[in-house]
Amino acid sequence: MRIDYFYSLGSPFSFLGHAAFQALAARHDAEVRHLPVNLEPIFAATGGLKLPDRAPARQVYRLVELARWGRRRGIPILLDPHCHGVSRELGAGLVIAAQRAGRDPFPIAEWVMSACWLRDRDIAAPDMLAEFTDRFDGAALVAAATSPAILEEWHANTRQALAAGVFGAPTYALAGEIFWGQDQLAQLEEALQHPSSGRDT
Repeated sequence: MRIDYFYSLGSPFSFLGHAAFQALAARHDAEVRHLPVNLEPIFAATGGLKLPDRAPARQVYRLVELARWGRRRGIPILLDPHCHGVSRELGAGLVIAAQRAGRDPFPIAEWVMSACWLRDRDIAAPDMLAEFTDRFDGAALVAAATSPAILEEWHANTRQALAAGVFGAPTYALAGEIFWGQDQLAQLEEALQHPSSGRDT
């Protein structure tokens, strides 16, 4: 079975669920199509708000949830890294370029997200790109990441997400059914175990 994986490289909840989702997909031998997206047009089209525009109570509770899930997942996530506001474009481009080249996007996405949410690093900085190249033999991926074709695929992923009913990240789509949020992985696994359940009602 194929799971369409819509996520943002700048989303802390995408990061918190990333390794758990990878393990889930491996358990069920599921094909995963990585579809990194740009959340800004998704929020604009679906009534979502960028973080600075949300009510203070929502901003506070978001930090509570990040801390809770960080503890639950055993991930020492930074709650407010400086890199949070940087462009997601290059990170998404690296993942898309890797998938196009037939390489496993999971570890590359993990590295990009952990650079921000564990190490507070700017993925676009020259030293970080050199580190990426060394780690993944990724010079070709870095060169391709900002090409017009890769950027258009990022935009196409975003359009596909909207067509699928996605309004936030991460979202996992299985057989036309979406599961929003890394806290829905148990429900996704149940759907993988019982693929006909709930789809004809």
